[in-house]
Amino acid sequence: MLVTKNNVQKWSFAFLLASPIFFLYGLHYLNHDTAHLPTGFIQWEHILYMCSAKEYATGNALFLYEYPILNSFNDGAVFFQPQFLVLGYCWKWLGTDPGILLMLFGFIFTVLTLRIVIEIIALLIPQYRYKNIITLLFCWGGGFLSLMGLVLHFTIFKGSWHNISTNIFFLDPGNGGWCLNFGRSLMYPLEAYYHFLFVYCVLLLLKKKFISVFFVLLLLILSHPYTSIELLCIVLAWITMEVFYFRNPTYNKSQFYIILTAFGIFFIYYTGILGKFETYKQVSKLVALDWGYKAWHFVPAYGIVWFLCFLCIKNVSLLKAHFSKSNNRLFFWWGVMAFLLSIHGFALKPVQPIHFTRGYVYSGFFLFCIPALKQIIDQYKAGNIKGWLILAALCFIFLFDNITWFGYAAEKPGIAGTYFTPEEKDLINFFKHKKDAAIVIGSEKNYALSMAIQLYGDNKAWVPHPILTFDIDNKREAVSSFLQQNKKDEAWINKNVYLYTEKSDNALQPEPYLKKAVFENSTFKVYKIN
Repeated sequence: MLVTKNNVQKWSFAFLLASPIFFLYGLHYLNHDTAHLPTGFIQWEHILYMCSAKEYATGNALFLYEYPILNSFNDGAVFFQPQFLVLGYCWKWLGTDPGILLMLFGFIFTVLTLRIVIEIIALLIPQYRYKNIITLLFCWGGGFLSLMGLVLHFTIFKGSWHNISTNIFFLDPGNGGWCLNFGRSLMYPLEAYYHFLFVYCVLLLLKKKFISVFFVLLLLILSHPYTSIELLCIVLAWITMEVFYFRNPTYNKSQFYIILTAFGIFFIYYTGILGKFETYKQVSKLVALDWGYKAWHFVPAYGIVWFLCFLCIKNVSLLKAHFSKSNNRLFFWWGVMAFLLSIHGFALKPVQPIHFTRGYVYSGFFLFCIPALKQIIDQYKAGNIKGWLILAALCFIFLFDNITWFGYAAEKPGIAGTYFTPEEKDLINFFKHKKDAAIVIGSEKNYALSMAIQLYGDNKAWVPHPILTFDIDNKREAVSSFLQQNKKDEAWINKNVYLYTEKSDNALQPEPYLKKAVFENSTFKVYKIN
C-alpha cells in the first residue's frame, strides 16, 4: 500500500477509532487500588488462551498443541490455531510477559480491523463528505440498551442518580461483556483478530477477489469455529443467490464453488479430522451450552439499525432499488444470517448462540442501512444550528451504549481486567520457580489464580475452569475424599501434587494429614501431597 497523504489520514483515523480500546487498557493499568496488580489480561479466561500459546513458547509444541486443561503432561497434540502459534513463538523469542504480549496482539489487530472498516465504507461511499461520521457510528454505535436500562432504573427499580450503574446495563448481556455492537468486541484480543479476518474477507468480496477470499476463509477456519461458520454461512447464502437466483453476470459458478469448497473444508476439518480425537469430542460437549439472549436484549440492541433498514425498504420502489445492488444483498445476508445464528437455539441444539453476536449482527444491518443514514445526515447538516444539534443528538444516541459502558469502566477502580494481590503474585512465583512438574490443587473461588499458576510455571491446575475442565465432578470428589479421608486419587499416583489453601478458607484445610507447609505467606499455605 503506497504511502500517500490519503493513506496516512486513514491510518491516523484508525488509531483514533481504536482510542477507546487503548483507554480501557489504560484503565486496567492505572485505575486500580494499591492492593492489586494488573496482569495485562482484560478478562480472566484469556489466561487460558496463553496456556495454549505456552505450548509453543516452551517447545512442547512445534505445530500441533495439546489441550491445556488436562492433568496429563503428555496427552498428545491435537489442535492447531495459528494465533496461538504466533503468540507462542513471539513469547519464546521476545520473552515478553504473556499478558502484555496478548494485549499488544489485540492492539495490532484492533487497528488493522478498523483500518479495513474505513476502507470498506470508503469503497461503498467514496465521494461522501461525511463518511467519517458513518464510520464512527459503525465502529462505536449501538442501540437503546443503556437508555432502556436508565428508564428501568428510574421506573421499575426505583433507583436514583447515585446508583445508576446498578441497572443501566440490565438489558445488556453480561453487563455489556457479550458485546452486541461492533467496536466493543475489540477489547478482547482474539476477537480483534477474528474481526480482522471477517472484515478483510468482506472487503475482498466487495473487490471480487475470490481466490484471496478462499485463503482468508481457510485461515479463519483454522482459527475459530464460531466466526468461520458464521462468515461461511453468510457468504455461501449470498453467492448462491447471486449465481443461481439473480443470475448476476458479475459472479459465476467457479466463484460459488470456491466458497462451497471452503464450506466443505470446514466440516471435513471439524468433523472428519478433529472429530476423530476423543479430546476434541469432549471439548465439543463441554462448549455445547444453551447461552442465548432474548428479545428484550436484541430488540433494543439492534433497534436503531433495524429502523434505518426499514427506511431503506419502506415501500416497493425503495425495496426494489435497494435490493437491486449486490452489495446491499450481501449486507442483508450478513445481518440476517448472523442474527439467525445468534438465536439458533430455537431450531437447533444450542452451542452458545450468543457467541455469534459479537457485533456481527449490528454491523451487517448497519452497512445495509447506510443510504438511510446518509439521507438523515444530509437532511440535518444544512448549515443551521438546529440541524446540527439534531444530528449531534442522533450521533449521541448511537454512541450512548459505549459512552456509558466505558464511563462505567472508568468510574470503578479495578473493574477493567484481571488483577492479583501481591500475596497471589507471591504464590504464582513460588510455583513458577519450583523445579518439578506438578498437578496443583486449589480453591475454585479463584479460577484466574489456578490458571495463572499453570501459565507461569511447569504445572497443571487440577480444576482450572468451571466449564472446560474434563471430568470436573470426579475431580471435585477426589479433593473432598483427600481432605476428609486422606484418600489420594489414582491420577495423582507417581506424580508431584501440590495443594494450596487460603488461610481464611476453612473448607480447604488439610492439616489433619499434612502438617508442614512447603510455602507460606500472609494469605496462603502450600502443601506437597505427593
